[in-house]
Amino acid sequence: MSKESWSKKHLAYIKQKAGARYTPELNVELPISKVFDGISRNEQFYIDIRIKYGELLREFRYVSNSYENLDLQNDYNFIATEIKSLAKIIDTIKAYNTEKIPWIKIQKKTSSLKDKIWELLHKLEQEKEQLKDIKLPKKSDGGYQSSPSERLGYDIHHIRKTQDLVRYFEELSSNTKSRLSNAPFLL
Repeated sequence: MSKESWSKKHLAYIKQKAGARYTPELNVELPISKVFDGISRNEQFYIDIRIKYGELLREFRYVSNSYENLDLQNDYNFIATEIKSLAKIIDTIKAYNTEKIPWIKIQKKTSSLKDKIWELLHKLEQEKEQLKDIKLPKKSDGGYQSSPSERLGYDIHHIRKTQDLVRYFEELSSNTKSRLSNAPFLL
């Protein structure tokens, strides 16, 4: 009997013995389970990272990439460069291997991004406030045209979501789950 078929047979036996004591409806996910995902570098560990990685790229892509205000443009350019650099590092975390995950690099990138994102958000809020009374006429085809203030509002929304995702990777890179995922005795 192969190891895999024995495992399946044994799992079926254990489930049968547990009976009504174990059902998916009664199963409670605990935060500690995420630590075990990291320790074992199981499939869910990689899935969680890939999902957040995709969300980070998607949210930042929604942000305008050009501003008339040179100060805003410079901040945006810095953040865009740092997010590309961070994404390049995170992109290496795809599937199980025994290589160490570069958590320290991720932590440094997220730390520098965090402050710049706060700065950009503050400046965007100020710019939005200054432009709040400007209204644009309807498009020539009669369609609605967003005001500069509304467009900045969209950017603020997506920058905040980007900020949350940067914070996710910052926390992930500095928590027990990440440290244990690189533990040499586990790899």
